[in-house]
Amino acid sequence: MGEPTSLVPWIALAFGALGCFIGYSFPAWTASDWVLPVSGKPIVAIPPFTIIGFELTILFTTIFTLLGLFLLGFIDSLRFPIPKGAKKYRRFQRDRFGVVVRCDETKLEEFESIMKKNGAEEVHVEKE
Repeated sequence: MGEPTSLVPWIALAFGALGCFIGYSFPAWTASDWVLPVSGKPIVAIPPFTIIGFELTILFTTIFTLLGLFLLGFIDSLRFPIPKGAKKYRRFQRDRFGVVVRCDETKLEEFESIMKKNGAEEVHVEKE
């Protein structure tokens, strides 16, 4: 059935890089705007800014990855709502769990065989 691609790693990479960029550029801008010369040390030195860059990389990555997960989950729930037929099965709400899968007519037999092979008690097919 194929491996679906996800935007989550790209979101994490993009916002992690943004956090690293901001973590280095903001202190560099601050140091160059308000110059405080100390015994011949460079005004914009990379090693002290590494801690800030690292922290903002982690901060941006976690915050925007979580926001991306919630946003992508919300968008997918709008694109693929739970079918009305799946709400009829009260067993899913008591002591079982169900898997709702949308697939093409051509892959229906393959899907049923995969589910039965992996121990599905019941495979119910609804056509819209």
